[in-house]
Amino acid sequence: MTELKNCPFCGSNNLHLTHNGMQNWVIGCGVCQVEMENFVDREQAIKAWNTRTPPEEDDDICPNCEQPLMCGQDGLPFCFGCGYSNAPPEEEG
Repeated sequence: MTELKNCPFCGSNNLHLTHNGMQNWVIGCGVCQVEMENFVDREQAIKAWNTRTPPEEDDDICPNCEQPLMCGQDGLPFCFGCGYSNAPPEEEG
């Protein structure tokens, strides 16, 4: 089993890794409630958690819920609290 790194925001090792029975692994912190979800397999979830990066500046705060923005799976800032992303809108074509 790959070991989980502590939460990048609060430093807690109170982490959960669960499967919802529908090909969806969820991993997160039980203290500050930062969470990542929608992983097909356990190892993918662990790898994503262990390679996430906390924001480097105070202005990396979600404008909707004021939680820290993290690096999403696509490499763009993403809020795991409310789902906000500042990714450019997809062009219709």
